[in-house]
Amino acid sequence: MLKVKSKLSVAIGIILISQAAVAADPDKKGMTLWLDASDSATLYSDKVCTTQTTIGSGVRCWKDKSGKNNHVKLAKNATAASLKLKAQNNFTTVHFSGSATSNTALITDKATQITANSSYTKVVIFSIDNQDGGTGTKGRHNLISSASSQTSFWANNGVLSSKHNGTAGDYLSDTKKLKEKEYHIGITRFSKPDDKKHPNMAIHNILNLNGMRIDSNDDDDGGKNGKAHHKSSRTSIGGAGTDEKGNLYFPLNGNIAEAIVYDRALSNAEITATEKYLAKKWNISLGQSIAFDKPKNQVVKNPAIQLHAISSSGIKVSFTSKTKGICNISKKSPEFVTLDAIGTCKIEANAAKSNDALYPKASPVIQSFEIKSVKDTTTEAPNQNPPKENNGGGGSPLPLGLTLLGLISLLRRKIR
Repeated sequence: MLKVKSKLSVAIGIILISQAAVAADPDKKGMTLWLDASDSATLYSDKVCTTQTTIGSGVRCWKDKSGKNNHVKLAKNATAASLKLKAQNNFTTVHFSGSATSNTALITDKATQITANSSYTKVVIFSIDNQDGGTGTKGRHNLISSASSQTSFWANNGVLSSKHNGTAGDYLSDTKKLKEKEYHIGITRFSKPDDKKHPNMAIHNILNLNGMRIDSNDDDDGGKNGKAHHKSSRTSIGGAGTDEKGNLYFPLNGNIAEAIVYDRALSNAEITATEKYLAKKWNISLGQSIAFDKPKNQVVKNPAIQLHAISSSGIKVSFTSKTKGICNISKKSPEFVTLDAIGTCKIEANAAKSNDALYPKASPVIQSFEIKSVKDTTTEAPNQNPPKENNGGGGSPLPLGLTLLGLISLLRRKIR
């Protein structure tokens, strides 16, 4: 019997070690809120965060692991959330049973998670149990939002969406409905246009779902001179409202496994690293897509041109010519294509499956452009109305040749 216990202990130890080794902690730079349901020591059944939650006792306090002590506690007029054991990758998640008549939202005591008018990033692992019912209004399930409802991250009528202030240009949204009862990784980033922290950030505002960029824009949040117009307010999990007095709306009918807020805009590379951390930990499959810039038309035999493509996973993109008689990928520089003959050049961009199996092989993307002869290329038409020379008068200037002849003739007369 002792041997059996010993073997069992060893087996359990291996399981715990393997789960703990799944991923390191996420980047804490600029982190202002980190809720992790897999850590049972952060879940409490009372609002003062002293009694740990057990089955049936409810969740009324969820402790923050960011080090900022922004714990979320049961909102006014709300009922307790609950534990959902072994919900995803054998980890516990927090269940929110929001309905048309009740909500189970948790809310922070302080308004320090996002600085007013600043850049920020929100991350959430979630699932929706019932897309259409249980939310009371417009089928909206708020995931992680400001209590003032200015910066919201939600599943709206079945699609993942986010907003940064409330004006139409600030909305980001998917086009496809989420699968119910399936866990997803959602990330939204807002970066002010004048944010100099990441000068190479091509797109400021993004919405990612399971590693895929599903929407983006460069709207400046309706502010002037690149300044955003969102207030600093308390953060609500599983619901949002128009004030901070417990009048919470759009309660979540689903589950949250992990939620993170940064008071800064994560770079693209940092977002990819965060997605990998969460995908490994929660066993969520990531998608992979390729963004391939279409090359401009070229002149035959001109120097090779550089191709530009990136994958959402950060995996290096490779190129293949589909028209080798017309253009070819350079052997010395595989991101360049040679312009060998007149015709249509077709290039295929590919990103391989990742070695860690997090990302599947991306669907290839093909871009084409024309290679023309010099005489076939279009050039700018000559300026039919060249600017007038400043000859000291208001009339039309003389052609340059006639002006020189006149000057020579005048000099000859003076010499004589």
